[in-house]
Amino acid sequence: MEVSSTLNITRINRLHMGVYTCEANNGIPPVARQNFSVEVHCKGFFLSCSGLDSLKFTPNNKHGVSASPVAPLIEIHEHLVGGYRGMSREVDCAIEAYPEAVNYWERHDGKEIHTQEGKYTVRHRTHGKYTSSVSLNVSLDSPMDFGTYYCISKNTQGLTKASVTIFGKKPK
Repeated sequence: MEVSSTLNITRINRLHMGVYTCEANNGIPPVARQNFSVEVHCKGFFLSCSGLDSLKFTPNNKHGVSASPVAPLIEIHEHLVGGYRGMSREVDCAIEAYPEAVNYWERHDGKEIHTQEGKYTVRHRTHGKYTSSVSLNVSLDSPMDFGTYYCISKNTQGLTKASVTIFGKKPK
């Protein structure tokens, strides 16, 4: 273990977020402790923040770090989903956001989607402190049900929108 009054974190990213404790112990009680809270505002959970290659903690730097603020990150695994009239299809988006975001789905006509018996089911799930997902189950009953749907995530850093298109397939 290295003994130093400075902690350097190089290539800082969101995995480094949390509370760090500096402890000074010279063998004579009491042990002195100082907590440092680190919040990293950047795009991409596994990407390093642009313009911020390292963070240095010293006893006078207690406030953590804030890099270039950006909007939430949305990942969609299937951008094109086929379905038959009369069936249901589920689409999903994974969201990474800090600070916490408001997440929802919109139809291609711009209307926000809420759970509606027999038509739409919207499910919000939290996977970790900074990650969540929102799924949308659509009953494909009419031609208006096919088209583009938007997963939207909004926090104080901005708004991000990602699309999924549900297209009609001919029954076999």
